[in-house]
Amino acid sequence: MVYSTEEITEPFWADFPSSASGRDPLAIQNSSVVIYTRMMVGITNVTNRIRYNGFYCWLLDLILAKTTVKGSVNEQMRYIRRAELLIAYMMVSEFPDVTGVSGSAFAARNLNDHINLAEGADWESKAAGYNLYWTFKGGVFGQYYSGVVRELGLINHPNTELNIYTVTAYGSELGKCFGMNLPKGLTEIFWACLFKGKATLEHLKALIPFALHWIPESAEIEFYRKMLLSKDDRSTEPTYYRKQTIKLLLKSLAGQPEGTSSLPYNFLRENYQLHCGDEILTQNAASAWYIYELNELLHVALEHFHGSLLWSIDVFPQPLNDQLEWLLQQATQAFEDNNIDVWAFTFNEIISLHVDNKSDTYQHFDGMQTAFREGQFGICIFEAVNSLACIYRDCKKQLLQIEVLASKPEYNFNRTGYAVFMIDDLITGKNSLSLAGYIRQLFELAINLHVFSSYSKTKVGQSLVHNYFIEDGMIWRARETNPGRTTPRLQNTVQYMADIGWAERRDGLLFITESGKTLLSDEV
Repeated sequence: MVYSTEEITEPFWADFPSSASGRDPLAIQNSSVVIYTRMMVGITNVTNRIRYNGFYCWLLDLILAKTTVKGSVNEQMRYIRRAELLIAYMMVSEFPDVTGVSGSAFAARNLNDHINLAEGADWESKAAGYNLYWTFKGGVFGQYYSGVVRELGLINHPNTELNIYTVTAYGSELGKCFGMNLPKGLTEIFWACLFKGKATLEHLKALIPFALHWIPESAEIEFYRKMLLSKDDRSTEPTYYRKQTIKLLLKSLAGQPEGTSSLPYNFLRENYQLHCGDEILTQNAASAWYIYELNELLHVALEHFHGSLLWSIDVFPQPLNDQLEWLLQQATQAFEDNNIDVWAFTFNEIISLHVDNKSDTYQHFDGMQTAFREGQFGICIFEAVNSLACIYRDCKKQLLQIEVLASKPEYNFNRTGYAVFMIDDLITGKNSLSLAGYIRQLFELAINLHVFSSYSKTKVGQSLVHNYFIEDGMIWRARETNPGRTTPRLQNTVQYMADIGWAERRDGLLFITESGKTLLSDEV
């Protein structure tokens, strides 16, 4: 009998999954995920190259036309997997420095003059003892891209009437645009490789026009440009948050004529600082990304309490209370070095200090991260407390608006870890405490969140997610994680922008192109 984690919630003997989970140790990042999901429909953290979208539309039509076994999703998936591996081999062979190619690690290890696609791609080969390029049965397409191309209106998923993936009229148009950039006869060479399950280095060289990182100026590249600027989804009231975000990124890039190597985070910081203290938050992508960054700053600050505890304990049991007292002593010293008595000052007074001196939020936020990396946990907590005070100062006048925006159907950000909830938990509910009491309570909050989150995840079948265990007043480290932000799909958005010519990379830096400048000047 096959069990699902929805049916069986009690522990039972079974193999662990292949990978550990728990990158959100306090289970507070859901609201950030919802924000970037709504802002960047059709782009995920793992969809690296925009040309995969056109390739899959072209490929699905090709398989439908060529295969002799109709209506079988398994047969369709056999050729999809072989095609993905073939593209990976071509990219590794001809463009080894290009990133964002799924399956490239496998292809690099196995590249030779006589390539057996069937052995490396067919799901049946796994039972025969062969290593596969992709361990998810649906391949890269099934695991990463199928949902994306459906969100973009390019394909339909299998259903009871038609048990295969099909291309929509819109997707078929893109597939034809992709095919127009393939020289005559190349489709037959590609299909022959798939059908036979074999390829040679000579074949790979011939398949260069399939390159994922270079798209000729053509109907295909224009399709991608229009697709990214189109409405986000099929809702009654269309939104254009993806388009707005792309233009915000390009505007940030245009303001850095010397180029940059960190566009997404430069943009997030600039956008946050631009919106601090705004009397009105407009319902648009810029406000949403401001709220996203507000979430992230709050989340990461609290995670540094959790991280400081985790990295200061041992793998052997030690008294939890002693460790908390030690961390409080370290933080006390850091505050004393800045002429602040943690027993005399309240957290509210720290907020007032930052209102008066208008200190930079990111100066404290960066200082917190630097101190953590250096193992200076007292300074880390000092900077985390100051970060939280600055964040509250920045958004205090906007809290009602931030709460209202979350309830709008177009946003629906009102999830675990949302800024107004975090501020209530971290600040307004505790601002009358002495700094010593405040620090102690944030450590306890982080511990409680992590323990609750870890047991909840374990209950639904995830592998070890406890960072530490606590029993009979003793604590010991079980696994090591670092505080971290979510990845908001913007890195791959920047890659898409480079792929279609709105930005370009030179000597490791990113620059806006003339095409990107033209888009910025377009008011449509």
